Amino acid sequence: MKAVYASTVNHADPLAALAVGEQPEPQARPFWSTVSVRAVTVNHHDVWSLQGVALAAEQTPMILGTDAVGILDEDIPGKHGLKAGSEVVLYTFVGTDGAGVAPGERRTILSEKYPGTMAEKTSVPSANVFAKPASLTTAEAAALGTSWLTAYSLLFDAAGIKPGDSVLIQARAAACPLRPSSSPMPPVWKCSSPRVTRTSAPKR
Repeated sequence: MKAVYASTVNHADPLAALAVGEQPEPQARPFWSTVSVRAVTVNHHDVWSLQGVALAAEQTPMILGTDAVGILDEDIPGKHGLKAGSEVVLYTFVGTDGAGVAPGERRTILSEKYPGTMAEKTSVPSANVFAKPASLTTAEAAALGTSWLTAYSLLFDAAGIKPGDSVLIQARAAACPLRPSSSPMPPVWKCSSPRVTRTSAPKR
């Protein structure tokens, strides 16, 4: 299958380690599911992988990508009625709850130990497969695994923000890149779980 992958690692010139070509398709394994990929995201984690952060040269070639939306290849028994052909979104981390991996296995993100999502097909523990929200486009849903969950956990868990609170976000290229590039000053955003909506720009 065609895939985007790290052919080696190169800290000084990460793009020199980037490759596009044929890679083996996922092999069937108990309690894992295969998904035909329709959309993926590009995250800074992919650059880190190419630089050798959390990915050693001996682990390459390694398919990149930490998020995906796709079509489920086979039924998942007892998993909320998910059937082959369903549109699904994938959870990024493997080993969080032990599903599909050895007991006590260290938590990793896709493309660190297990092949990532930038391929025609990818495979994850069945517990990491969820129905794609009907209200989101394929591209929007692909951002749920890393960007949206990072922003959500920072706002509502780490910072303790409550629905209705206002927050000032000064980032344009982070996990929650909400500041419009045309805005001369960072806007204030109103949080309403699970959405963050713009309210007004701060006064000078």
